[in-house]
Amino acid sequence: MSLGRPIAFLGTPEEVGRSAFHLPPMHVDCAEELRTAAGADPDWRLVTTPAFEFVRPGRDDQDPLPRFVLPGGELGEGPTSP
Repeated sequence: MSLGRPIAFLGTPEEVGRSAFHLPPMHVDCAEELRTAAGADPDWRLVTTPAFEFVRPGRDDQDPLPRFVLPGGELGEGPTSP
């Protein structure tokens, strides 16, 4: 099953602020389920986007992990935790 649109990401407030996520892209329903599952990080935020880029870190990159970056700050916030 393809992802379709919109594409959902879960991330910490810091990841949301940078528009760069370490968790892989998901269906919106899957991201909602994971965000509310037992043991989920209570700080996770769900965001949606029509597109993303996979970025491998360079030698001098401050973030040493591969990440999914939203181009041009195309970010739509999904429902947030109460």
